[in-house]
Amino acid sequence: AGAGGWGFAARGLRTSVPGRKEAAVSGLEEEYEHATGLEKAEIESSMKGVDMFKEDWLDAPFGTADNPVEVPSSFSERIVGVTDPEDDTIIVWDTIKEGEPAKQIVEGGEFFVLKKVA
Repeated sequence: AGAGGWGFAARGLRTSVPGRKEAAVSGLEEEYEHATGLEKAEIESSMKGVDMFKEDWLDAPFGTADNPVEVPSSFSERIVGVTDPEDDTIIVWDTIKEGEPAKQIVEGGEFFVLKKVA
């Protein structure tokens, strides 16, 4: 039974070292096997070359009343935080809602509008 009568099957040895890309993909596939929920969704996105947490609106031009930053959301409202212009260690939070006009959260700050996505 098995190799040398020890009751287990012999396994072949790999004689070449995998390349970095091959090893990274292999490691990701192994993580995927054990992942659930959000972690699994993130790995699936990563395997497709997509960063599911990348939000383009964060890199958008400064939002004005006429051309506000469009914040995508699958919900009818979203919380947005901006830094206080006088103290960037303070974050001011507010809610933007579907159908509302562009909203300025802090005086002199950017304008935001919610863009509903499916």
